[in-house]
Amino acid sequence: MTFKEYIAGMRASDFALGHFVLDAQGDPELPNAQSWEELEAYLVGKKAKEEVLRGAREYWSFFEEQARLP
Repeated sequence: MTFKEYIAGMRASDFALGHFVLDAQGDPELPNAQSWEELEAYLVGKKAKEEVLRGAREYWSFFEEQARLP
């Protein structure tokens, strides 16, 4: 599963982390990032707010943890 597929299946919450999910799901240019650094560079280039960056980092961590599961 790619990160983009992972995010597409997520449900946004009312919490700060949910801001990233809503933004990512509505962004047709979101890259299919292969690393956190690639995703972060894209978001910084889009002038994402700090809360969106925090949410993105958390979801990237969740994605990496799930990818390690058998």
